[in-house]
Amino acid sequence: MNVATLDLKPLTTIKPEDEGFHGIVPGHNFTASETNYFGFSIPEENINAEIYLWSHPTFGVCAGGTFIYKGFKRQTLEAEYHNYFAYQPIPKDFTEYELAVGVKVKINPLKSVRITYSDPAAQTEFDVTLTGLTPPVGRPDGHHFTQSCKTSGRLVLRGKEYKIDGYFSRDHSWSHERPEVRRRTPPTTWMVGILGDDLAFHTVGPDEISRHPEWREWEPTLPERMPFNWGYLVEHGEVIQLAELRNKFTTRDSDGVTPLAYELDVVDVKGRTHHITGQVKANCPFHWWPNMITHMSMVEWTLNGRKGTGDCQDIQYNDWVTAFSKQH
Repeated sequence: MNVATLDLKPLTTIKPEDEGFHGIVPGHNFTASETNYFGFSIPEENINAEIYLWSHPTFGVCAGGTFIYKGFKRQTLEAEYHNYFAYQPIPKDFTEYELAVGVKVKINPLKSVRITYSDPAAQTEFDVTLTGLTPPVGRPDGHHFTQSCKTSGRLVLRGKEYKIDGYFSRDHSWSHERPEVRRRTPPTTWMVGILGDDLAFHTVGPDEISRHPEWREWEPTLPERMPFNWGYLVEHGEVIQLAELRNKFTTRDSDGVTPLAYELDVVDVKGRTHHITGQVKANCPFHWWPNMITHMSMVEWTLNGRKGTGDCQDIQYNDWVTAFSKQH
C-alpha cells in the first residue's frame, strides 16, 4: 500500500498569534495546560540544558525553571545545576516574560527565541538564542508545535564557561487537558534530531510490541501495534509528514529502565523508509509530575548517513517501572 494514500490528518499551519497565551478552552477541566519547552546542548561536552514552563490556567500558576546535566545521572538532583519551581505566577504574555524562578524569555514569533538566566551564587548563567531552521510545524490535531532551531550563545556552569553552538527543538502546546492519572502502559518516547541546517526529524511513539513478549505477559490487553502519534522530516527546508513508526526498540541499562540506545524506522508520505539509530550521551530522570518520570536524554542520532544530536524524552509510569526495573 502506498502510504501517501493513508488517511492522515495533515500537519497544521502555525500563526504568529499561536506563540501567545491561550488560556482555557470552554469545557476543559482543571487539568487544562499550556507549555513552553526550550533548551540547548553542547554535544562535545555531553551537556544538555532543559528549560520548561507548564502553566495551569485554572489556578493561575505555572511550574517551570531549568536544569543542566552532563553525562549520566541516576537521579534528578545529581544534575550539575537544578532550579525548578512547582508553582509561580503565569506570565501575562507568553512571548516576553520573566518567571519567578529567574528564567527570562523573549520570542520573535515563528522565528527566534532568546533566553537568559543568571544565578551568581551558583556561578551559573546562560544567554542563548534559538533560531528556527524552518517555521514551526503543527501537530495534526492542532494546539501543539515543534520547531527545529540553531542555537548560539554562552553558558557558565559552576564557574566554567562554554560556547553554545548547536541545535535544539523547541515545543509549545496549548488548550490541552493534561491529566496526571496513573497509566498502565509501556514507555512512549518523544524523539527529535537535527543533523545539520538541512536535515531534522521529529516523532513520538513506543517500542514495537512484537519485540517485547514480556510486555504482553505483563499486560495481555496491549494491541499488536500501538497507534502512531505524529512526526515529520525536514529536508532542505521542506517539511515532509511521517505516516508510520516501525520497529522501534530501546536498549536499556542494567537497571532495566535507563535508555542507552534507540533504533527505529520511519515511513514518510512519499513512501520512503528511513532507518534511524541513536546513542544516548547524557541522561537525567525528571518528574514533570509525581505519577510519571521522564528520562531526559541528549542523543547522538544517525539518519541517512548523517550524524547529529537531539533531545529524547522516555516517558515511564509506575506499573511498568515496578514490573521491569531491575534495581529491586
